[in-house]
Amino acid sequence: MTGDTYCDGRVCPVAMDVFEDTRGALAKVELTSCDFHPVRAFIVTAPTGAVRGGHGHKKGRQLLIRVSGEIEVELFYHGRTQHLKLDATHRAVLIEPPVWSRQVYLGDNPIMIVFCDTLYDPEDYIWSKDETELSLECFAASARLQPKVRSL
Repeated sequence: MTGDTYCDGRVCPVAMDVFEDTRGALAKVELTSCDFHPVRAFIVTAPTGAVRGGHGHKKGRQLLIRVSGEIEVELFYHGRTQHLKLDATHRAVLIEPPVWSRQVYLGDNPIMIVFCDTLYDPEDYIWSKDETELSLECFAASARLQPKVRSL
């Protein structure tokens, strides 16, 4: 991951090494650096100007990787909105729950691949920005209820 973060550290750009030669380019992303273990993926193609996403997750983490074009990502967390752009320089970002996000597809032939660390569950989706605040309260309560484990 890179040093920049958004949404109080819940959104982190992920560095990708790109190797180019006359045959083209190979972009490598190391998932171990962010302890991310995907179990599902999907590819999004959209016309320029299309808006997609518009939700967050209660449990699931998502790694967004820009394949082509540019993708502007709007992020909402703790009552604050931030923006970042996925482009040829900043290619990937890891979004932790319960951050809400929406993507605007820009540039030439915008394509994004998304990796998720949870299987599809409609109950995991946060559709309203207001729900992110409720999810934060649930996370805090859940953390307080977790049993403390001690070594004897």
